[in-house]
Amino acid sequence: MISPTRRARWIAAAALAAPILLFSARWFLSSGFLYGIDFEKYHWPHFEIARAAFEREGELPRWNPYQYAGTPFQGNPQSNLTYPPYWLFLVMPAERAFGWTVLLHLLAAAGGTYRLARGLRLPRGAAVLAGLSFALSFPLVARVWAGHLPYLLTPCLAPAFLHLLLRTLRRPDPLHAAALAGGTALLLLGGTPQYLYHLALLAAAAGAWACRRKPWVRPAVVALASGALGVLVAALHLLPAAEVAAETSRGAASSYYSSYEMLGWHHLSIRDLLSFAIPSYPWTGALSAAQEGDYWHERALYFGLLPLALSVLAVARGPRRGAVLFLAVAASVAILAGLPAVHTILSAILPGYASYRIPARSSWIAILCLALLAGFGWKAWQQRTTTPRLWLGAPAAVGVLVALILGIGKGAWPEALLVLLLSAGVTGVLAAGTRWASIAAVALLTWDLSFYGMSRLKTVDRDTYASAPWYAAHLGADRTRYRILDFTDFSCKPLPHGFSLLRGAGYPLPSRLKDHYSGAWDRYKDSPETLFAGGRLKNLDALRALSVRWIILDRAPHPEWRELARKGSSVLYEDPAATPLVSFPAGEASVAWRRPGMNRIEAEVQAPKAGPLVVSESWMPGWRATVNGQPAPVSLAFDTVLRIDLPAGPSKVTLEYDPAAWRTGRALTVAGLILLAGLVAWGVLRRGR
Repeated sequence: MISPTRRARWIAAAALAAPILLFSARWFLSSGFLYGIDFEKYHWPHFEIARAAFEREGELPRWNPYQYAGTPFQGNPQSNLTYPPYWLFLVMPAERAFGWTVLLHLLAAAGGTYRLARGLRLPRGAAVLAGLSFALSFPLVARVWAGHLPYLLTPCLAPAFLHLLLRTLRRPDPLHAAALAGGTALLLLGGTPQYLYHLALLAAAAGAWACRRKPWVRPAVVALASGALGVLVAALHLLPAAEVAAETSRGAASSYYSSYEMLGWHHLSIRDLLSFAIPSYPWTGALSAAQEGDYWHERALYFGLLPLALSVLAVARGPRRGAVLFLAVAASVAILAGLPAVHTILSAILPGYASYRIPARSSWIAILCLALLAGFGWKAWQQRTTTPRLWLGAPAAVGVLVALILGIGKGAWPEALLVLLLSAGVTGVLAAGTRWASIAAVALLTWDLSFYGMSRLKTVDRDTYASAPWYAAHLGADRTRYRILDFTDFSCKPLPHGFSLLRGAGYPLPSRLKDHYSGAWDRYKDSPETLFAGGRLKNLDALRALSVRWIILDRAPHPEWRELARKGSSVLYEDPAATPLVSFPAGEASVAWRRPGMNRIEAEVQAPKAGPLVVSESWMPGWRATVNGQPAPVSLAFDTVLRIDLPAGPSKVTLEYDPAAWRTGRALTVAGLILLAGLVAWGVLRRGR
């Protein structure tokens, strides 16, 4: 017979999982695939070429030769294949793995928030409400819409990490410490730096709050040691990432966006706080034109009208101390940090804070804290002895006010009607008896967040992801031996079709490459995430050094380029004198080369005299070479690509990208896993005794 406690656990698990499974079933039970904007343009092509390389070579790719003039795969936090859930992308098509990855992490967000709420002594019903309001909140669902995988993973894993941290501080035994170390490693492997910074600040504050009234030295030491062990386990990613960051342009993001016209779209404003009470995406009414073009997904705040009312109730009626006070302060600070003035102050106080270009991204911390506060508000409401009429009327009054603003001020009457309906539902739930209130609350929240959030996520057919570029029919086998520069689209979708894109979008962009490329144009618009056209082409040799044979532009880039094809205003031009990817410029020589894998280049050269072999791949510290079986130094040609000096006569050259940071990181990760296994074994034996 099932015990009442176990039955309650199963009911809570079903209530948490059912809305997520219900609205994600169409990703798996139909022919359509979940769609994300950046996933289509950046993540899908990179995961596809990684899967093909893994199937062909049996190892994780460390180098991506198909974007820019080559760029590191290992050490790239945007698509880090050492993160275990990302292994799905190695065994199934990327568009299918995307749906599974999103589903698993939304479930993790719901379950982690539930466990965190239970650890804060909330009853099951309140914990379920907190879990759903965070997992289905628009800040998370908007990341799916935008296709921002790393920015989805960190918030989804954060509640479980905070639960493990608080549990270790309460009871610092080996098993709790091992679980915290494993959670830390997962976050470091899959997370994105800005969100990890926010989480580290929240974790430090939560740890200080948890240790405020008891001996704190031993719990703090155990927690810090667990974090250090997690860093050790994640070393195979962290060390290459540090090396790559030092050689790429990502650090220039702050100065770039400080002068960019989108700066106003990257922080919160007082007007944005209205979206706490607007349960709609910008797909209808006047909100569409206003929000679709201004990075609305960076400032999405809605997490349900009922949780919003309950979080206010928790602060107003609950004890203004302990967890309620901490969560209220943390939520307020996270919202204020998105304002430009406060962001400037924090940038002056916190080291490295100014390097993150979108202040509004701190808002996910606020939504997590408010979701937990909603659980405390539900607990306070369930324990009430009388029904305060003021609180029953408050949601309806706020709903009417917001509806008037939307309808009269913005002309968005569908959104206004929706707010009125939901505010009436909130009033009905709060007025319901305790027997049916929990069921009504979960039902209302599911309808509110799932129907108006997850159900709006698009599904598409595979051609949306896998369609070949229009110019594919005009380029033959040479597409793998030269590069193409497309100024009409910076999507990376052509990568799986065998094209080497000098441009594309995303990170990491090698700094030397960017500096070399900018010298080809008379004007250049700087960017840390792609390469722009810069007016008139003034230095054709700069592009030839990068093996650019084709350009897609609306005008002839240079008199020596000839037109091959056109589609509308986009014209495909060819440079007949383009330099191959591997060349011997010192004189006439026989050069035959091949790329047996993503990480290797092999060449056979018959040189009439000694001279440099130039390989048009971006220079990085991890490149190693052998000439006729002997190690040879790899230097710089044109201050950006690879050069190996060869003697006269025949030479067999092998180039491999195998950075020392990767090898050292693997060794440290293995050591960390051994220590983690030993810690688990110690904890099991200790509990057994």
